[in-house]
Amino acid sequence: MRSVKLNNIIRFISNSITAILIFIFIGCEQAIPKQHFRPDMVVENYTTTNFKDSKIEWELRAKKASYYYSEKRSIAENIFLNYYKDNKPAAVVKADSATIYTESRDIVLSGSVDMLSTTGNRLLTTKIRWNNKDGFLDTDERIKILRKNGDVIEGIGLKADYNLEGYEIKKKVTAVTSNVNKKVNKKKNK
Repeated sequence: MRSVKLNNIIRFISNSITAILIFIFIGCEQAIPKQHFRPDMVVENYTTTNFKDSKIEWELRAKKASYYYSEKRSIAENIFLNYYKDNKPAAVVKADSATIYTESRDIVLSGSVDMLSTTGNRLLTTKIRWNNKDGFLDTDERIKILRKNGDVIEGIGLKADYNLEGYEIKKKVTAVTSNVNKKVNKKKNK
């Protein structure tokens, strides 16, 4: 008789634990948003071009791109990106990856980001976003700008145009100029 009661108690506890675990897993599944680990489409040797007012703004080439329909984004690997101004090349960028948001046409470049403008200025960073609507680059990561004249500017964070002629470094700015030993001519105020 005691063994029957003991078996019933054990069975009740086991069923209760199972029911509790089922409710926990169902609740967790609903609380945690579903993530797509598999893309909806994968394209090898991928190229995409963005136009605005019939003018080419940028062209991205990648070894591989994965597209996620519900998230409205693509992730491209080993990318080469050309920026244009008035249908003429303005900058080239290499990066490990790029996330392209299909609605805004913004691009987030990640990994070893190396950008060279046609003005000769070069930007090195680990992550930067191209804001397509407003036409500027933005990051809060550490950056280094190598200017054509030999100056080196470093800091944390950047907002810049894509030819790196107009830019603002957000904080912790350091600069080394190549013109330190050149004589500075002072002009007298008249």
